[in-house]
Amino acid sequence: MVPAPSEPPTAIRRKSYALHYTQSSVAQCQPEMHEYTFNLFNTLENLCGKAPVECLALFRHPMVDVVVSSSFGYRLGAVKRWAMDIEDPLSTTINDFPKRGILRSIVPTWAWNLVCRIPNNRWRQLCDSDKILAEFVSGRVY
Repeated sequence: MVPAPSEPPTAIRRKSYALHYTQSSVAQCQPEMHEYTFNLFNTLENLCGKAPVECLALFRHPMVDVVVSSSFGYRLGAVKRWAMDIEDPLSTTINDFPKRGILRSIVPTWAWNLVCRIPNNRWRQLCDSDKILAEFVSGRVY
């Protein structure tokens, strides 16, 4: 029988992440969170029932803005683009990535390679969502 370690692995992981969630650390993100939330509310106020709002997009765009800003220090402006009805490529890619993962796990490799050659820009964007994300991250990290 193996003795139990003094601390479970999850407790060790929690300690390493805990510093990021202290009140002072979270307070450093407050200006960005305020700005993105303010932009979102202004956008909703301007729509004022004139057009339907897709809730998943409503939450995805601010989330993308906040994560990109806090992780990479880059202001993407996904909410502003969404307000002007302009497609934000990174938000679309983040939306496509899980779909691509599911399709990729179901479809055999030979068929996936064939499917990715379909001459449709939107379909190719879905197929290349992993590459688009990798290019965005590597362009900011390396």
